[in-house]
Amino acid sequence: MTTEFNDDQQQFRDVVKRFFTDKSPISAVRHLMADNAGYDAGVWQQLSAEVGLAGAHIPQAYGGYGFGPIELGIIAEEMGRTLYCGPFFASAVMAGYALLGGADEACKHRLLPGIADGSTIATLVLDDLNQVDQSGRGLHGELLAGAHAGTHATTDAGADSEEGADGASHWRLTGAVGLVLDAQVASVFLCVAATDNGLGLFLVGRDEPNLVIEPLEVIDPTRKLSRLQFNQVRAEKIGELNGAAMALL
Repeated sequence: MTTEFNDDQQQFRDVVKRFFTDKSPISAVRHLMADNAGYDAGVWQQLSAEVGLAGAHIPQAYGGYGFGPIELGIIAEEMGRTLYCGPFFASAVMAGYALLGGADEACKHRLLPGIADGSTIATLVLDDLNQVDQSGRGLHGELLAGAHAGTHATTDAGADSEEGADGASHWRLTGAVGLVLDAQVASVFLCVAATDNGLGLFLVGRDEPNLVIEPLEVIDPTRKLSRLQFNQVRAEKIGELNGAAMALL
């Protein structure tokens, strides 16, 4: 199938192609393959803040440019052509679409502008889809109070949530999830977790205690993967339970 680009899309493609040809030569790719971070922070800021690629598909209301899937496909094609190493797919695509589809409006306005300009790197924490049934319960056995075998939202008392002095609900995530993309550089994690009342989308900061990030050895070193262990990690629920988080499955 051949896609016909209009003049604006062809011009966009030329700009994107020049950028990645210049910023992602094979010498840089080889260096980043062996680097623990796996990306060049300066190039990432140019890509995001100057060229605007990280926010290309994010609606203008949330700090992006509001382009469609064709432009996003152009970016992906040119990244693949040059083997670009960076958190674009994890942050701009996976986390970006998870927020757009599953988060409340306040959270969208809080996080998406930073994802669009590259100042926030996010990633999606989602267990193996084959291990989640329609009820949101895992197939691997219990982790905590009948928990989902990936991550389960609960509190120390085993309830779903507790009310803080500020009136907000405070959650804890317990469990382990493997194959999380670009966790080694993410500042925030969007976690799909099971609760006693269904699936939810939760926000976890990188510096939360009891969150362990274990880098994995992978076949493709241009893509960094990690295993995350949650041990009663504090989390913020950012969407309705059994709401749009179900669509992520």
